[in-house]
Amino acid sequence: MTIELLSNLDSETAICDTLNNLITSIKKDKLLAEIKKTNYLDLNFGIEINDQFSPFQVKSKPIPDYFMNGDALFLKEDSDAAFFEAACAFPESIKLVVTLLNLIITHNLDVGKYNIPYKDEEQTFGLTPAIALIRKDSKYCNLYAKFLKTLNMDHTVYESTGLLYAFETYGCNLDTISLLAVSLFSASNQHSEETLSYLLKEYPINTYLDRQTNLDATYHVLLEDFNQVHYSHKAFYATLYLEASKADANVLTVFNKINRFYKTTT
Repeated sequence: MTIELLSNLDSETAICDTLNNLITSIKKDKLLAEIKKTNYLDLNFGIEINDQFSPFQVKSKPIPDYFMNGDALFLKEDSDAAFFEAACAFPESIKLVVTLLNLIITHNLDVGKYNIPYKDEEQTFGLTPAIALIRKDSKYCNLYAKFLKTLNMDHTVYESTGLLYAFETYGCNLDTISLLAVSLFSASNQHSEETLSYLLKEYPINTYLDRQTNLDATYHVLLEDFNQVHYSHKAFYATLYLEASKADANVLTVFNKINRFYKTTT
């Protein structure tokens, strides 16, 4: 199901009106009831020109596919990406984007990760505002991580792109490390080892951990998420990343500490 929504990207008031109407529709369950019928919901944002709907176009640089050549998200024709990027540029409308994403997270938790709505065959519904928030500020990594936890990550295509984009843009800090923790444990997928290997190769995570305070903080962030893994999977995750991190002494130290913690608490 595709829904056309009118707005004005140059007006915070117009953007807020559009978001408030969308949020109201979701809160009253009218929109989510429709999603349940089709499992697809594509929001198409634009303006009306000569009585014809004209979708917005993305003006900023698209997000690349970090493993393959080409672009993956925020392509020129993605009108929802253009809208949410504009919404994240204003102080009041960005608050509404956060509210919207939290509503989507709540819905996903209610229906379960195998019944969540999708934008299309490749993107989960909610990915676009989640990416838009990460593009605005690294402080939204935690909310993005919360969103990832509601998904079946073994059946996603671009959702891990947010993690890679965060490291590319913000480097190593506790925001990006917290997103990494969720991607390795509570929202991991079949490619998590490959993703970690890529990050260790491309970004100075090991160097970031040279400072003992950073290493300790990273350990506690990863351990907190490791503890959210179902008890029947803990033995698997306690050793999963040791091989991938063996060339990075500081990272290996963190995963060895997690493994020792697991062994002493079982």
